[in-house]
Amino acid sequence: MERRAVLTSGAVIAGVGIAAVTLAACGDNSGSTGAAASAASPAGSAPASSSGTASSGTQIATTADLPVGSVFAFQDPQGGPAFLLQPAAGTFLAYSGICTHNGCTVGYDESAAEFACPCHGARFEVATGEPVQGPAQQPLAKIAVVEAGGVISYA
Repeated sequence: MERRAVLTSGAVIAGVGIAAVTLAACGDNSGSTGAAASAASPAGSAPASSSGTASSGTQIATTADLPVGSVFAFQDPQGGPAFLLQPAAGTFLAYSGICTHNGCTVGYDESAAEFACPCHGARFEVATGEPVQGPAQQPLAKIAVVEAGGVISYA
């Protein structure tokens, strides 16, 4: 093998290794509920991405998983972080866990009742997903959900 080919191959392998380590650092909190969802705020989390649409009718959780006033962390069908909430009895909301500023993974700050981005300090209102502190200017992406027979699914 030529020296140039060996050096090029080594650079590609090193780049893949760095990407793998970066992705491994971005764990999920699938299945977290209530106070445990506050741990969904990994310090310095790397940007994440989530695209595509959820399959209508796919179950996210049951109402037993989500008491009134709690937040349930889950993964959307594309593997991205997301949050399900029941702010009032029978009202179910879901938002992407991807910050609209720079794509980092947000977490739920239970003490402030806000979503918080550890990368640049953006904060989002839980009931609306709207930014309450910059640098984010756009709200968190809403995920359409419905509840039927005690099961919360994608709409």
